Amino acid sequence: MKASIFLWFFRWRRAAAFAVFCALATLTAAASTRLLVTVVDRDTMTPIEDLKTSDLSVTDGARARTVEKVEKVSGLMDVALLVDTSSFGEMVQPAAANIIEQLADGDQMSIVAFDSAATVIQDFTSSKEALASSLRNVKYGNNPNILDAVFAVIDGAFTDAGARPVVILITAGLEAGSRVSESRLYRLAQRNEVSIYPLFVGGYKGMFQDLAEKTGGIALSLPEMAKKTKQSPGEAVFSLIRNQYVVTISGDLPLSDKAKVEMKRSGKYRIGFREGN
Repeated sequence: MKASIFLWFFRWRRAAAFAVFCALATLTAAASTRLLVTVVDRDTMTPIEDLKTSDLSVTDGARARTVEKVEKVSGLMDVALLVDTSSFGEMVQPAAANIIEQLADGDQMSIVAFDSAATVIQDFTSSKEALASSLRNVKYGNNPNILDAVFAVIDGAFTDAGARPVVILITAGLEAGSRVSESRLYRLAQRNEVSIYPLFVGGYKGMFQDLAEKTGGIALSLPEMAKKTKQSPGEAVFSLIRNQYVVTISGDLPLSDKAKVEMKRSGKYRIGFREGN
């Protein structure tokens, strides 16, 4: 009798252990990470509109992560238009006005003016007339603190959890001396799942590219864009935003600073990506 009980218990333990192993294997197989990715042709600065799983490779140091799925992002957007109103900012007002004209039906936009501080001059609305009126009434003044302004917008501007949050930054390109570091700004954008699309005239090109590409966006130099495309600034930036992709990769470990997303197609590309949706 004792031998029978022992044999039954041994078999039960083995079956239970096998069930746990199968469950863990299933969870491991299903584990994945989602990235938000934007890819543009470097020569034309136009987005890749037909991205496929076979186009991308993702590595993190020496470790390859399999690309499992690529889906174009859809749904409504909340766009925070961050406009340079410093003493250098008046040159970008026509481009800002053009961006407002490209707002799609159903999407909303707010306008935040910044120089040494950021100020909301128009809450989120779908009214292009209200947005344009607010932009016409801005006053130009102090030196610009770009990073501080972007941080303030990402930290508090978005309240609708159902809409995709996007920051369009339009600036002359000068940075007077923000207190917020770039690394702190990237962490906040990652946590709040916000992508940044800077449009700039001059200044710190590398900073704008990092702001964009480390948050899943792409930066546009207005002078370079005028040479490469016939699109208006608004058409160009919304074309990028509407051609973002959610890329699902294998494994659920967070990506490190060594992570790379690269195109396998021939050509030269710029790629912005971040974790999240």
